[in-house]
Amino acid sequence: MFTDIPKNLLIKVMDYSDSMTDLVQYCLVCKLWSVIAKPLLDSRRSTKLPDIPGTLVTKIINCSDSVANLAQFRLVCKSWNVIAEPLMFSRRIKISSSYAALAFYGHLYRRPNYGKLINHLHFEEDFLPVAIQHELLRLAFTPSMERITGEIDDDDFYLLMSSIADKARDKFDKLKAIPHPSCYSVVYNCALLNFKSTLEEITFSLRDENGEDYSSTWDLSRFESFVNLTKFELEADLEAVFDLEDALAGCSRLKELTVKVYFNDRLHVKSEVEAWAPINVKIVNTVKKLVITRECRSDLLEYLLFKYPNTDTIDIDVEKPLILSSNNLHRTLNIIKAIRSHKVKFAVKSNDLIESLRFLIADGIQFRMKEDEENENFCIEISNLL
Repeated sequence: MFTDIPKNLLIKVMDYSDSMTDLVQYCLVCKLWSVIAKPLLDSRRSTKLPDIPGTLVTKIINCSDSVANLAQFRLVCKSWNVIAEPLMFSRRIKISSSYAALAFYGHLYRRPNYGKLINHLHFEEDFLPVAIQHELLRLAFTPSMERITGEIDDDDFYLLMSSIADKARDKFDKLKAIPHPSCYSVVYNCALLNFKSTLEEITFSLRDENGEDYSSTWDLSRFESFVNLTKFELEADLEAVFDLEDALAGCSRLKELTVKVYFNDRLHVKSEVEAWAPINVKIVNTVKKLVITRECRSDLLEYLLFKYPNTDTIDIDVEKPLILSSNNLHRTLNIIKAIRSHKVKFAVKSNDLIESLRFLIADGIQFRMKEDEENENFCIEISNLL
């Protein structure tokens, strides 16, 4: 029987076990085993998380990039909270609702010094109450800030940013990105100029609040004075593809460009692009990635690849159906296939589907196709990762 086993041997066996589950099982064997196992089980339970060395706790918590996980770590115990709470503020903080904004504001209001720990604040919610946005900005916008991102259509927000920076004792020399409005804004432009020496990423719109082209007084060549600008997103309606050169004239240090543009002119044949580009286009060798949305055409691609010859990644996701005239599909695919990494999604009208598929199949291109019932088009996806 189990009771015949010497007590000192039982103690050695149970003490050897590191498993809480095993000790629980030992308690159920018999009364004698329970008398020995229960104190051991209690002693294991008494080895609490706070007893883990602080250096090890810091390493554990530092491994997490998730603000949600850090928030959970804070709840473990007081000593973990002391480590996790400051780290939580140093991660990217996403404001996704009015409730989240209020909770975050309350936390910062109680501990205003934590505002200095924040380096990336993202506004996910489009319609946060203005008062909440402004109060968050007052507490969180410090010289430690690197990025405030999201879409904010409130001129007073940008005025407040500039005012805080102007009154601060230290310079905002770490700021790499600020939010952007959905349409052209003079006040936003002034904010860009205030931080032009540090900004690396800019989203810029030449459209008015009604979604139409805006004849701005902003001189686009001013972007040349943004010495650290490497990522640029342009949204506009332009008369011609060739007008894009003037819009990009000041962006000579880019590494990534996003073009969200509609064009009102006809599709230019390849010979026109080849005749115009060498005379009028300033070549930029630093761009590695191109992103195109809204509309994509072969003359646009030919222009962009001439201007940015070292492009090795292209991502196209357009809503306007592809034009089949002027050999457009053939020219477009030839350019895409030459790019090392490409991911393309474009729409085709129902009437043009058969002709497009016939060409794709004959060219041996791998693709996926699905119907867009809402717009009565077909979506074709091409990727060298397929």
